[in-house]
Amino acid sequence: MTWFKGVDAAGQLIRGNDIEGLEGPLVVTFTAQLPFPLGLKDDGYYFFGVAGTWTDPDAAVKFGEQAVVTIRVCNIPISSNDPWPVHASEVMNKLYRFDSPEEFNNQVPSDHAYEQWVSLETPNIRLDTEDQRDEGFAFHRCLAVLNRFLQAHYMAYHDVRVRTVTTRNLEAVVFRGAYTFTDQQEWHFIGPMYMHPDAFPDNPSPRDPSEALNELVVAYQQLDIQPFLNSAEWFRRALYARRYSGDHVDVVVSLQVSMESMLYATWTMLLVDQGKTSSEIAGTVNSDTRYRSLLVTILPSLLGGRWDTNAVDTPVGKYWHRLYLLRNEIVHRGHRASWPEAEAAHEAYVELREFINERLWQRHEVFPRTLLAKVGIPGLRRRGWNSPRMEEFINSERAEPRLFYLPRDLAGRD
Repeated sequence: MTWFKGVDAAGQLIRGNDIEGLEGPLVVTFTAQLPFPLGLKDDGYYFFGVAGTWTDPDAAVKFGEQAVVTIRVCNIPISSNDPWPVHASEVMNKLYRFDSPEEFNNQVPSDHAYEQWVSLETPNIRLDTEDQRDEGFAFHRCLAVLNRFLQAHYMAYHDVRVRTVTTRNLEAVVFRGAYTFTDQQEWHFIGPMYMHPDAFPDNPSPRDPSEALNELVVAYQQLDIQPFLNSAEWFRRALYARRYSGDHVDVVVSLQVSMESMLYATWTMLLVDQGKTSSEIAGTVNSDTRYRSLLVTILPSLLGGRWDTNAVDTPVGKYWHRLYLLRNEIVHRGHRASWPEAEAAHEAYVELREFINERLWQRHEVFPRTLLAKVGIPGLRRRGWNSPRMEEFINSERAEPRLFYLPRDLAGRD
């Protein structure tokens, strides 16, 4: 029988291995390492009920009227929690020919150092409260109960390291098993369930210093003045949360900060393109300007296009409902964003960003500096926007005394 479908590296559902030799209703198990200790002895069981009614009426005979998730804690001792890096001596020897003394790498033992593992167990029968399309319902039920358990742990013991987890916090692999609900409860190992392809260690190929030096120096020199750098950094934070930490709240909030920064930077650059001085720009772009006014009045007047926040079929409308209002729910009401909400917010962000790029391209003869600062030369060429007019502008700005995106008085274009 097939009991579980996991998610492969491409994000597609895949069929798990059949469980040979097991008949009847099964209890399935998911064993994973947590990224923090719980401070609980590993000789106990923790039982938690789950709301809902069995879709199979015969399940109550075996498992009782209420579904239960059992959490088992396992502490695996390790030699040390020593913060001393294992390869420090090797590194300094390679860099400086440092010959470390024998005691240099001695670890400090700890009687309390351990890896924290948990195993989650639940009957492999769907409840009427669970999505009938969810092939991984048993795993998702266990994960939801685990997170409530971790919330209760914090409320009871106030250990700030203990927090709710996502599939991205469970290392690269969760191990599956199952047993029949008999007196022997003989457990069968099913196999690994890979969480996310980017959870596996991946080191980029080292770049040659001579080739990287010029690129890094140019980027370094622009860190404090490139108008869209702040937006890019907040977007990087959102991507990190989306790909690695699984913090959906961080995804949404970071995307919104990035978008607001991007829109104000776009307005600033449009004024640079209009030939305004730094003092004129500072007097125009200030914190007193309401964000909504910027979005629905100021930018449309300069770039054109549909900027109606109520039109949910447009990039601006999708952004307003899927990202901006969701961020408000998080900030003002403590809403905990879900994975689908965070994904929808990311898609809306990208769509609005590309809409703005398209509007700049449509008016690139009026606002070439803004387009170039926002998209960059590689972005222009990737999109096929390196028109004769833009190539002419790129060549002419290289002859300017200072960076092209500075106001005319600071760039010496007076």
